[in-house]
Amino acid sequence: MNNILIPYLKEIFVLKYWQAMLIQFCFFGAYFIGFLIYYLLSLRIGDPINKVGYKNGIIILLVVSGIGCLMFFPAAQFKIYGFFLGALFVLGLGFTMLQIAANPYVAILGAALIPLIQGVIADILGLQTSFIVPLICYVYIIFYGFYSSRWKLKNNEIQPLK
Repeated sequence: MNNILIPYLKEIFVLKYWQAMLIQFCFFGAYFIGFLIYYLLSLRIGDPINKVGYKNGIIILLVVSGIGCLMFFPAAQFKIYGFFLGALFVLGLGFTMLQIAANPYVAILGAALIPLIQGVIADILGLQTSFIVPLICYVYIIFYGFYSSRWKLKNNEIQPLK
């Protein structure tokens, strides 16, 4: 997902290699931060997902992931690189917490479901959050963000207007 975004952002913002790799760092750093936050909360107050409930936790975390995706719209509108990085961080944080919440939820449902169906449910939750929503955001960025100002598509390549 991020590898698709890197060349476009690198060209738009004229980024050096290390700056472009901040995209990967923010997204996957959110996984580390998310697990660390969850671990520290679990030590302090007990399992947060148990307190909120698995279903409510999944709904809340889908909303967090959605907020991360929605942050791409103003980032594309205002063309602020830091905003893109922040959106990726929030999106990664939502994905991390969602995986933490969804795996035990599917295991709890497992007493009544065939193990194959458990895998399908987990895959659907993962697909929904890590493919479909970002795909919509990327399409928006590519078509609205590039076409609205100084970028044009010529021979399937994005080029600045002259």
